[in-house]
Amino acid sequence: MEGVTAAIVAFCFVCVVFPNIIKSKPKFYAALACIVLVIFLTGLNRIMGSQGAIGVSYFIICILQVIAILLLILGAGGLTFKQLLGEVNEAIESVRNDAGAGAAKAEEKVEDDKVTR
Repeated sequence: MEGVTAAIVAFCFVCVVFPNIIKSKPKFYAALACIVLVIFLTGLNRIMGSQGAIGVSYFIICILQVIAILLLILGAGGLTFKQLLGEVNEAIESVRNDAGAGAAKAEEKVEDDKVTR
């Protein structure tokens, strides 16, 4: 999971160097706070002895990383969460429609191959 954190931190540094990338600063700062918490919890993991506490901390780290990624996407894209969900739904529908059309074409090809034999 350190690789995910490193990639998020790298993107944050890029956003600091090129501030015009970020269209919503509050979302960027919230993502930055999530990453700081991830780094803090990772440090605590190194000194904890209980496996249960390490597991809970690892789960919290995973959730914070997902939240940070979503916030950075929203902040860089200037989207609201509702708009992002709409975009994702459109993408899913597009894939479904393309997959359905591809399956229909494959069935037609099989039928054509049967006829030519």
